[in-house]
Amino acid sequence: MKRGIIAAVFLLLCIGITAYEYIYITVNTDSFVTMLTTAENEIEHNEILSAEEISKRAEHRFEDAERMLNLFLIHSEVDFIAQNLSKLSRYAHAGSTAEFLATSSATKKALLSLSRSEAPIIENIL
Repeated sequence: MKRGIIAAVFLLLCIGITAYEYIYITVNTDSFVTMLTTAENEIEHNEILSAEEISKRAEHRFEDAERMLNLFLIHSEVDFIAQNLSKLSRYAHAGSTAEFLATSSATKKALLSLSRSEAPIIENIL
């Protein structure tokens, strides 16, 4: 009986941690994609300072979330996103719209890939 209770508690703990991980990653990736989309719209409308500010805010916010994301995800993917976010404010400051948009697009694709790879679907389980 004790073993069954211990196994049930362990199973519930694993399910809880998995749910927390999925929710944390989904919420964060969605908010970063929204920030990047806003920055893209700003730079397309020649609002360089606004795009630079949004890029810096996204970079600092990602630095805060990076430690937790590294616990759950592959480090190289998280590092790729961090490097790209750090480039965005420099591109905005230099007025390099094409580089900004290309880097932002690659970063959004990487963020969406992270979110999809953590979804509890058959493709990811098998």
